Amino acid sequence: MPTGRILIVEDEALVAEDLRQSLSTSGYEVVGIADSFASAADLIERTSPDMALLDIRLKGERDGIELAAELRRLDVGHIYLTAHSDEGTMQRAERTEPLGYILKPFRTREVLPVLRTALYRQDCERRLRGLERWLSTVLRSIGDAVVVTDRSARVTYVNPAAERLLDRAMRDLIGATLAEALPILGGDLREAVQCVATRAMSSNAIVHLESDAQLRRHDGSLVPIDDCAAPIPDTDGSVAGAVVVLRDASEQRELARQQRAAEAQVAEARRVESIAMMATGLAHDLNNALTTILGNLSLCRDDAYPDRTAAIAEAERAARAAGQMCRRLLTDNGAAPTPLRPVELDPVIAEIVAAEQRHWQDRVGLSVSSETEGLGVQADPLQLRQVLVNLLRNACEACAPTRAHVVVRTGLIRLPNALLGGHRAAASLAPGRYVWLEVCDDGPGMTPEVTARVFEPFFSTKQNGNGLGLASACAIVRRHGGAIEVESEVGIGSVFRVFLPIAVAEPIVPESLPTPAEQVAPELLLVDDDESVRGVTRRLLESRGWRCHAVSGAAALQQLHRAPTVAAMIVDNSIAGTDVAGFIAATRQVRADLPVLVVSSMAELPLPDDMPDVAFVAKPFLIEELIARLWQLIRGTQP
Repeated sequence: MPTGRILIVEDEALVAEDLRQSLSTSGYEVVGIADSFASAADLIERTSPDMALLDIRLKGERDGIELAAELRRLDVGHIYLTAHSDEGTMQRAERTEPLGYILKPFRTREVLPVLRTALYRQDCERRLRGLERWLSTVLRSIGDAVVVTDRSARVTYVNPAAERLLDRAMRDLIGATLAEALPILGGDLREAVQCVATRAMSSNAIVHLESDAQLRRHDGSLVPIDDCAAPIPDTDGSVAGAVVVLRDASEQRELARQQRAAEAQVAEARRVESIAMMATGLAHDLNNALTTILGNLSLCRDDAYPDRTAAIAEAERAARAAGQMCRRLLTDNGAAPTPLRPVELDPVIAEIVAAEQRHWQDRVGLSVSSETEGLGVQADPLQLRQVLVNLLRNACEACAPTRAHVVVRTGLIRLPNALLGGHRAAASLAPGRYVWLEVCDDGPGMTPEVTARVFEPFFSTKQNGNGLGLASACAIVRRHGGAIEVESEVGIGSVFRVFLPIAVAEPIVPESLPTPAEQVAPELLLVDDDESVRGVTRRLLESRGWRCHAVSGAAALQQLHRAPTVAAMIVDNSIAGTDVAGFIAATRQVRADLPVLVVSSMAELPLPDDMPDVAFVAKPFLIEELIARLWQLIRGTQP
């Protein structure tokens, strides 16, 4: 049965009574009958009706249209019952937004469907107004700025948060284009970002601002912002406008900056810790070498010791080992070029796999599948071993808890271009032939986030890892002109793949020179700022018949003027106050044809191509090596 509280406002008593009976019979509650503005107003206040059936002509000075305005203010719906349909009256009535018209004369049953429809419509409109009030309250209460536009990207609504963010009142923003209301700049502050509302409407999808966008406020200040825009669909499926939500991102970006700074501090702390660990290990190995050298020198001073030759040989081996440690440290840190030579790959792999198999025993299965028998790569042998050991141990440590299997595979490939797959540690490779090496495991695998960072220095997922193993392997492969990449899937396993240039032919070794004993040793100029090194080198050369002027770098040019007959100059690359290339250029102003032998702690020392007659010897060296290189330089036969 229909329900509703109905007020009848009608100045004809018979019509009013007939309506009351008909409505009551149909299940409606008639709260009263009024015939004037005043009596109707009193009933409305006392009974709170849902709907009024309202005649336009009432007793008294005030008519039904005026009463309708009051009913609308009180949120009471009304239906006009009137015999007046002239244009003027209808226009006045329409402004009160009635829910229906019933023209007199009418039958009472004609009122029922109009009333029922009006009550339903009123209920819908009340719910809609409630939703609007709720939505307005939400929009006014939320902390994010909300701006609504029409399909022309002109502002139709802003909430208080938007007024505060933009530093402008709503009345100044309504009707403005969004580009005028929200002047947004990119991170470079030079170009305005394309209107997000226009982008959302044209793509009919949610769009976001660039992460470094900034808003220029009314006073000219800049505010970092995050925002998104979404299209507002119309009833016919077209786009009616857009809603833009903005947020002041100053605090968020500051927190992100602080987080990056904290991560950098943690990384720096781990780097320092790793350097300390490396320094501790290096100091241990160097001290062992120095202990061996000093011990054998002490034996040589003992006249009763029977085998001084063996002691000297052991001291020389320890000195060479210490020099190798220093050269490796310089090379690993990029402070010296990596000397490369052909290295056959299969024997190196077999040796390392056998050693690792002994270590892991039955915890990890290791196997090799090679297609490169007899082929070599252009590499430093020690560093190549370091790469293989790091990759194998990394795979074995990942697999050990699950008793998985690790396979080392090799092959030959010709790359026509620089395309590589997976997460790679080198952006490209020059076209050509490469030997590839894979270390594959069927362990737990890695997530995409871990895979993307696996080659970063000091990044590690291991509790006690220092994050240097794979980073070191990556650096070594790059220095070898190769590339390294990884593919991994959680629950499937990981594949680390290395590409290395195929070995070139061995360089032709020059014929051996006559021994120094068969020649007359010429005069030399020895330049070194370290007095102890300068002294021992001079004594070693003089003990073998060379005439030697030993001076520091500051006195070298003056000595060169005083000794015009020197046949060659030996100079340390660490001359104080200048670089070795500049020092050589200065000496060439005095002696343009003077051969120069540079000694250095680095494995190699790149020198300008426009400097002829310049050779290189790495420290530490045996005196025989230094003299052989001198003869090659003086005779013009150095490789």
